[in-house]
Amino acid sequence: MIYYNYLETISYNDQQLVRKLTRYTHPNSELIRIGILESLGSFLLSELLPDFLKENPEVRIQLFESFPRINEERLLNEKIDCYIGQNPETITKGVKFYINGNEKYYVIIPSTSKYFSPNQTILSPSMYDLKTILKSPLVLSAPESAIRHQVNGLFQKFHIKPNIIMESNSIITATNLFMRGVGLTISSASILNKIHHSLPINLLPIDTQILQLQYFIAIKKNLPLSPIMKNLINAFKNLYKSKLNELLNITIPKFCINLGIVISYHSLSILFLLIYKNKSIHFSTIKKLVVAL
Repeated sequence: MIYYNYLETISYNDQQLVRKLTRYTHPNSELIRIGILESLGSFLLSELLPDFLKENPEVRIQLFESFPRINEERLLNEKIDCYIGQNPETITKGVKFYINGNEKYYVIIPSTSKYFSPNQTILSPSMYDLKTILKSPLVLSAPESAIRHQVNGLFQKFHIKPNIIMESNSIITATNLFMRGVGLTISSASILNKIHHSLPINLLPIDTQILQLQYFIAIKKNLPLSPIMKNLINAFKNLYKSKLNELLNITIPKFCINLGIVISYHSLSILFLLIYKNKSIHFSTIKKLVVAL
């Protein structure tokens, strides 16, 4: 057992050394070290990196998956080149950030909850008192996460002592647990879209003046940017637009576009979720949904 642990340690140290020497062992490529929260990377990086790497084949990527404060510390100490996170209002000084859009948060209510309303998906914001809903048993992400930082602010705003029955480092894990009736949770449409399920749920919108989700990419202030890093920042900033176009061109029938209705990204995400759950949804229903959203 001692020998096995010794071999493991040697192997780990060798891998770390290889990682640190990448800049020098691959002189013709540019290394970008990205810090990101693991649960955020699970769906955001798959949208960002494939096209970026195709357009910039000389780039090598190293991921450092940690909580926001650790990523910020690494960025300020120049141990990573950029940091992808959410909710820039919480970010530390000495960092410059770029935003790529925003989304609404929803209280997500499973069918096992007494607040569940059958035959509905998106509830009216006025259907339930948010303060009352937040007193229900909750499944939340870990206290160190950015979303939890915001949710804790929500509890303080309403002077609530939350009934948290389970915590997870991953918001996706928390969302999956809630779907099995463990408790209510707070999440966004983009996260729900990544979880394939057929269980009935209700989405209670939270006013964006109270709580909203913004993604950002951050760099250390006053550091010169290479052309490749500028490409990555631009790809991140345009990710919102490209995803919007994808949803418009693929998910929503052409006649909806011809209506000339402008809807936000979070609304498109919700519409995508509804269509995914009910692929036989009628065009007239989609039209009503677009108008309602």
